[in-house]
Amino acid sequence: MTLSTEAPSTYALNHVAIMVPDMDPGVAWYQDKFAATVIDRWADATSGMEWAHLSIGDFVLELVKMPNFNTSPGRIYGLHHIGITVADCDETVGKLKAAGAEVFREPSDFERHAIRWSFVRDYLGNTLKIISPLKTAKA
Repeated sequence: MTLSTEAPSTYALNHVAIMVPDMDPGVAWYQDKFAATVIDRWADATSGMEWAHLSIGDFVLELVKMPNFNTSPGRIYGLHHIGITVADCDETVGKLKAAGAEVFREPSDFERHAIRWSFVRDYLGNTLKIISPLKTAKA
């Protein structure tokens, strides 16, 4: 069953996120091995989390560091989520929810990257980040 009336070609892989224990070695490894370029890198002092978006050709890899990440049961370093770009985050997440998908972060705006985003789980528990461009108010 298709959750959208749009053609499948309107969906695009946006990025893949990997959880890392330390940001600098992760960034350096991808720069050294794949000539990755840092697109964006930032940290949140309150949570202690860090992020880096790396460009590898036309692909974006997101590295994420979360303090004490691997001390929780079931959490391991490696693949964290797959980002999928859609035309409308709210519409897609609504249809996924109606179809029984677990939504564990409702759609919200992320101004830094001009996106609307949400997190859902697929049937195996994999995390999917649903992303659409942030709609701006018309003057």
